[in-house]
Amino acid sequence: MQTSPLRESHSRPKASEVMVEGIYEVARALASCPPPRSLEAMLDVLSSFLELHAASVAMFREKGPMDIVLNSSAQQSNMRTLIPLTRVAARRVAATHMPFVVESVWAELSDLEEVASSWRDTDLDESLICVPVKEDRKTIGSLAIVREHSAGDQAGFSFDADVRMLSSVANLVGLALRLSRLATNDNDDDLPASLPSSRASAPSLEASGTVLGTAPCWRATVRKAQVAARTNATVLLRGETGTGKNLVARMVHDASTRRGRPFVVVNCAALSESLLESELFGHEKGAFTGAVGQRKGRFELADGGTLFLDEIGEISAAFQAKVLRVLQQGEFERVGGTTTLKVDVRIVAATHRDLEAAVAAGTFRADLYYRLCVVPIRVPPLRERAEDISLLARALLERFNRENGSSRAISGEAIDALTRYSFPGNVRELENAIRRAASLSDKRTLNVEDFSFLCTPPDGQKERESTLLEPPSSITPVPLDPHRADFVGGNRLVDRERLVEALEQTGWVLARAARHLRMTPRQVGYAVQKHAIPIRKY
Repeated sequence: MQTSPLRESHSRPKASEVMVEGIYEVARALASCPPPRSLEAMLDVLSSFLELHAASVAMFREKGPMDIVLNSSAQQSNMRTLIPLTRVAARRVAATHMPFVVESVWAELSDLEEVASSWRDTDLDESLICVPVKEDRKTIGSLAIVREHSAGDQAGFSFDADVRMLSSVANLVGLALRLSRLATNDNDDDLPASLPSSRASAPSLEASGTVLGTAPCWRATVRKAQVAARTNATVLLRGETGTGKNLVARMVHDASTRRGRPFVVVNCAALSESLLESELFGHEKGAFTGAVGQRKGRFELADGGTLFLDEIGEISAAFQAKVLRVLQQGEFERVGGTTTLKVDVRIVAATHRDLEAAVAAGTFRADLYYRLCVVPIRVPPLRERAEDISLLARALLERFNRENGSSRAISGEAIDALTRYSFPGNVRELENAIRRAASLSDKRTLNVEDFSFLCTPPDGQKERESTLLEPPSSITPVPLDPHRADFVGGNRLVDRERLVEALEQTGWVLARAARHLRMTPRQVGYAVQKHAIPIRKY
């Protein structure tokens, strides 16, 4: 009995399970980078997942020819036959706004000269499924797949199921394109329904609302990143959480010769070691329970482009050796596989940890550290670039207005007050504060009182409380006031001896030590980390 090429396993998974898994993988590919590169990555994932002959996205223009994006394998070997077929299917979908299914391309479309001329010298007998891509109920393009004719209903995976899955994927494509236009503020009236232009697909860091800045420390970071982008050297971004390290990594990629290739992001802290290995290196069918098919890893998907390893300091010592091999030799094996794969990937890593201290403590490999820290770039915290808060706040509020159709403004007094706040959460905290104030305010202009959730400690404490939301009940919040001198300052850092004494008296419980020192648990945790005090457990 012939098994379905869509998914092989000892017990065939349900179509609903295949659909959910496939949509999840597609959504991650669409979120990995801006269009059109995200469309290429999505098509590669879709082709690999469903074992397709080819896949394509066609976007309609009001003037001029349609834009066509093919998966990378099709671009190399099948472009001559697939582009005419994609045009035929796209025109049919544009006319009907409905899915278009062809069980046998040669039997049903051979009378069309455009298809027959390109199909004449091939021995292919393929099935075609094409669904509309819509934005706000308007058909702006089409998504098509081509696969072997024998993989239809008789193989156990119906065309109806395929159409439902592809329609869901097409909805994600439409949403991704819409969000891309909102993010880049693309106002090109000549291309209202086309792919974002090259200008939009490679946004400048300088033009992004979350990374504007004129502070000397920020300009130095930007200059260093632009210089580093000219080479293929590994870059290590250092800085606190929320400073925009991911956006600096994006700038390094967009300013490099690899800007036309994928930019793939992996958060190493978000996954367990076993999941991270499969995520980075991929896996073979049957490598572990639930591995019902072969899957490419992020290193493969980023081949020729840039792989951004966020929070690289969180990976285990055992996994560090596997990453080191890829950095040194550019080769690896999928989980459960024996074939050695070679890739050409530029690594940009980021961490908020003190890797030098981790190397000294033996928790981070020295050889991996030296491989990563070829070009170290420090991303400054927001408190060191207070002069940029005004630019950032207004740009973030403008983005909020675009996304929500509002017209909020911010007063000068509120800007002055925000400038005096040191933002332990950096740009991410500022963005959250702007969104929260704009969402809860019923006024057109945001004033100081709209940011009262940013709190300071009582009068007896000069330093600002480093909490964003509600502080502990033992500390009375004081509304944000631009005229208060104690509104300015950084995180409180108690001396080591006093901190150790308080921890010993309270059984090494951070919350109790915080109450004893009239601080917050977050401040105590920050001080423990800065003083490198090992926590004792009883």
